[in-house]
Amino acid sequence: MPKKIIARAFILAAIGVAGWLIYRTLRQYTFDEILRSVLGRSDDLTI
Repeated sequence: MPKKIIARAFILAAIGVAGWLIYRTLRQYTFDEILRSVLGRSDDLTI
């Protein structure tokens, strides 16, 4: 039973960290800049 609790807490923590990173990235850049960098056209980005 404790292993299940530890695993569930680890998964929740990982989701929380991932969500925070996504939120921070979206706040820092515009959606268009993220799309361009993902598509590989990062040479014309103005950051």
